[in-house]
Amino acid sequence: MLTVLNTRCRRHVLPMDSPVFPLEPMISLNASRSVFRLLCWLCLLVCPIAAQPAESRDFSGFWTGTVRHEQSVYDIGFEFRRDADGRWLGRQWYAVLHQMGTPMGVLAETPGGLRHGGAGLELHFTPEGIEGVINGQDPLTLRRCEALPASASVPVYPAGPRADWTCTLGAPVWGSPTVCEDGVAVADALGRVHLLELGTGTSRWVRETGAAIHGDVLFVKGSAYVYNDAGRCFRLCAGTGEIIWQRELGGGAVVRHPPAESEYSYDYRGATPVLADGTLYVTSADGTLWALNAESGTTRWQVRVGGLVRTRVAVTGDLLVVTTWAGEVLALGRGDGAVRWRFASREAFTADPVVVGDAVFVSSRDSKLYRLRLGDGLVDWTYYHAGSWVESAPRVVDELGFIGSSDLRLVRAFAPETGAPVWEIDVLGWSWGTPAVSDDLVFAGAAGAVRYPISMEGGLVALDRATGKPRWRVAIGAMPGAFATGVVGSPVVAGPRVICAGLDGVVYAFPVVKAARD
Repeated sequence: MLTVLNTRCRRHVLPMDSPVFPLEPMISLNASRSVFRLLCWLCLLVCPIAAQPAESRDFSGFWTGTVRHEQSVYDIGFEFRRDADGRWLGRQWYAVLHQMGTPMGVLAETPGGLRHGGAGLELHFTPEGIEGVINGQDPLTLRRCEALPASASVPVYPAGPRADWTCTLGAPVWGSPTVCEDGVAVADALGRVHLLELGTGTSRWVRETGAAIHGDVLFVKGSAYVYNDAGRCFRLCAGTGEIIWQRELGGGAVVRHPPAESEYSYDYRGATPVLADGTLYVTSADGTLWALNAESGTTRWQVRVGGLVRTRVAVTGDLLVVTTWAGEVLALGRGDGAVRWRFASREAFTADPVVVGDAVFVSSRDSKLYRLRLGDGLVDWTYYHAGSWVESAPRVVDELGFIGSSDLRLVRAFAPETGAPVWEIDVLGWSWGTPAVSDDLVFAGAAGAVRYPISMEGGLVALDRATGKPRWRVAIGAMPGAFATGVVGSPVVAGPRVICAGLDGVVYAFPVVKAARD
């Protein structure tokens, strides 16, 4: 039997039946035993006992408390129990990420408590309950409770309007539609580029490119530009869809791993070309940034930025800003691609960088939205998203930012100068795209999954721009047998309509209307 004394006492762990050694060389063995017993009694009187009775140190049952990360505090809960083989099993409650009893699997028993390597969880008993860390660093405290809730409340969305028109493409769309004068351009997972009538959704032309397209179509000055998974960039005639030129840029050997039940890299996004002053800037999947002559497709310069790159470049002044899956943000000179500065995170940047004024916003899978100074890449502020990836690139309109997330399922309005939230709302699915904004509404796509530990429902939502309150929602499904559902890309507002493209292979045009205010 062990007696554990508070760490402020000299001796921490001592077997009750072990021999006691002299405290000082000149004291006899019997005297040392007497002195030690006296010291132990004094410690019991003045020091709190770190150990609890053996029966109260049992982890079995429900525990509730809080976890802290930087400026944020979140409610958290667990249930622990032993299985028939004596192993500890756990379930986790983390309401902000919609985990309401999510199985954790087996936890390792340590001399002082429990450990779960995958969650970075280390727990030990204290006089008041349990303390420890999760994610390897975030402190948490837990107390016993009788039970934890079976479900969390979710917002109620009124039914959405009927679509003004739809167009069935027959293949999933992972990117976003592009509105161009009186047309809508969209690319699909079979590698086809479609141009539709803006008013009716009727097909004008379809062009095959030979490999899946996960990015958007750049439609400008009578031409359409697109990059596909074979690593080829195309310039098409806007009027007919005929190929004007095509270039092999590389990246075709990179194997894509889109969302699936047993695949967790979630590599679903594709690069989109950007045109500025006659130069076409394209990132290839093998980590190269290309500057091409937009008319001819010839190379002006190219530079390796490293890592997997699936995003479009932000062009501002004499700078280009690019993000990578290697966890880097780079600012390069427009003239030659020379690196001006770089910023590193511990996780991938999978969303497009967004430049607003003298700042660039970048979203990371380390659960943070960063505002960086455009001049030197230093951090103005970060905002933590409760452990959820931040897959959405923000949109800033009239000094208010709007952004989605991932497992958090939130669309949030925030102050661009500080990152402080203005409002947030659960959209019931992965909000990976960039919200679209009208005069009084915010529209966001929601992606879902048919088998996922957290409930995810695909669809399109309309929110009150001032308050974030739900105005309407329409459900959007998937191709038969698919894992992911709904809208992955960004909706776009085009006059009286909001247009989105779904993983069900359908392009939708809904009227820009809202339900009555509460």
